[in-house]
Amino acid sequence: YIAHRISFAAYVALGVLLCILAAIPLIGSDLLLSHTVNAQVGKTMGLVFSVAIITVAVAIFIIQSFHGKRYQYLEKEDFETAYGVDSVLKERLERFMPSYVLRTVSGVVLCMVAFIFLIISDIAPKFYQLSSGFFVVVAIALVAAAVYLFVQANIVRSSYYRLLQPKKKTVYPTKIRLFLQAYWLIVVCIYLAYSFITSDWGKSWIVWPLAALTYGVIEVVLKVWRLGKK
Repeated sequence: YIAHRISFAAYVALGVLLCILAAIPLIGSDLLLSHTVNAQVGKTMGLVFSVAIITVAVAIFIIQSFHGKRYQYLEKEDFETAYGVDSVLKERLERFMPSYVLRTVSGVVLCMVAFIFLIISDIAPKFYQLSSGFFVVVAIALVAAAVYLFVQANIVRSSYYRLLQPKKKTVYPTKIRLFLQAYWLIVVCIYLAYSFITSDWGKSWIVWPLAALTYGVIEVVLKVWRLGKK
């Protein structure tokens, strides 16, 4: 189960990373070709590349969702781990926590640096011959890397916690389980809907760090709810 979740975390984080990076072809094509006769062609090509990237990401989400079905009983039924398994899991979790902290701190730092680049994007063009779009692209890439770290680290950590809970497991209601399973697909839909409706790909990436923070809040709320059920 843990091996599956580690692989699952990497693939889901990659899918989220691709969804954020999908904004770059659109912004890049506008940045490079906006003042040429090929501007419209460039926008079309940028859109094609963006849709292709998002398609790959959605495929990753769907495939990983199917692969995880064989472990759904761990979320639907009570279970007991074999003798000695808890101590092994605790030891592995302790070894993982420094990596978790490092990834979380690195993600926060990357988000702060991305925010600095966004501030610079409004100022730099006044002093240098650089388009604000260049700084936006860098900011998006930094946020993509940060969200990858957040998602990957949190999925792995939550997997250890799931197995280390008390023997009598509090099972979430069906609606909550379905929501958690579909969470990142819902975020993808919100991101795409907002981006295509507003054509504001330079700012729509903010959906992803907000989604990662929201997921963390949801986990805390559900943990409190579980404790209240005991």
